Amino acid sequence: MATWLALQACGCGGAKEAPAPSNESAAPAAAKPATPASAAEPAAQASTSAKAGDTKSGDTKWINDIPYDVFYDRPLEVAADGTVVGPTTPAPSPATPQPQPDMTPDSTPPAGTGSDSDDAGGSEIDWVAIAPVDTLAEELTVLRNRLTANLNTVATYNRNIDQISMDATVLGAIAAVLTQHQGESRWDENAKFIRDLAYDVWISADGTGSKAFRATQEPFENILTILSGGPPPPGRESDDVVPFADIVDRGEMMRRIEVSFNSLKSNINTADRLRESADDAMRELTVLAMFGAMMQTPDYDSADEPNYRNYATSFVDGSTAARQAAQSQDFDAFSAALNKIQTSCGECHGEYRSGGDGF
Repeated sequence: MATWLALQACGCGGAKEAPAPSNESAAPAAAKPATPASAAEPAAQASTSAKAGDTKSGDTKWINDIPYDVFYDRPLEVAADGTVVGPTTPAPSPATPQPQPDMTPDSTPPAGTGSDSDDAGGSEIDWVAIAPVDTLAEELTVLRNRLTANLNTVATYNRNIDQISMDATVLGAIAAVLTQHQGESRWDENAKFIRDLAYDVWISADGTGSKAFRATQEPFENILTILSGGPPPPGRESDDVVPFADIVDRGEMMRRIEVSFNSLKSNINTADRLRESADDAMRELTVLAMFGAMMQTPDYDSADEPNYRNYATSFVDGSTAARQAAQSQDFDAFSAALNKIQTSCGECHGEYRSGGDGF
């Protein structure tokens, strides 16, 4: 496990091929070296799929001598912006209103959800402690709104391809965790479809233009239908549980970890700022803890090595402690936990940074 740490001059990069996912989608590709970026405009990446014909490409974009993926001043606040841009299809009439997704957890989900198989790994993780369902629901709302805005038109798609790619990774990761989460949510029955459709969004967000836009927008519209209580696409088949490594690229996780940590470290630097941004901080730290736990599952490279697991465990512990400090608004404990995260990342990078998938 690793990320970015204090060496901001060094990003996470590399290339790795993952096993093909259980449905018809290609295996997730690996991210190229990640350039620090804000939550609203991450760095461009290049990755390749194990399935012939499915590729992700795109070197870092420049405007004159300025990299396109520069930071926003307040990236955490940009990431939390839940403003919804109008739909890509004509608005429904009052007689046939469009159902809105209910993003709150349901204490009585439909019966018959989940899988009896533990082969994919991750079922033994205490997801209730690491990634509470309520907080995952809040992150789903942010992701849904931002993806809706960025997939509104060809122009918004072209401007935000990298953010769409990163958000699809997080969306797919949350859905994958929900297939194994010990808590209950209203998405349990269809989380596996959201997981695989989010992967389709990720692999399709490649290149500009109307063709790439439509290929990316279609699976996301299917996700919106499911989140609104509708069915998955007709004929779509998805395994109940799959290895995280088949569906969530570790290089992309590293990019989001770097963005989130840099935002937390730079933007929440006083007790007052922690009080103002506690909810956003808790959400970001939940994503970090979730990623740290996922990366310890067997199908990721080095996950069977004791040092790797120790670093990853320290990262998860630091993320969880920082979230608890944000909840209690204890700035000293919050800062100490962020330092623990940074230390674990630095030590892990020192030993494992030569990995080939952005690690």
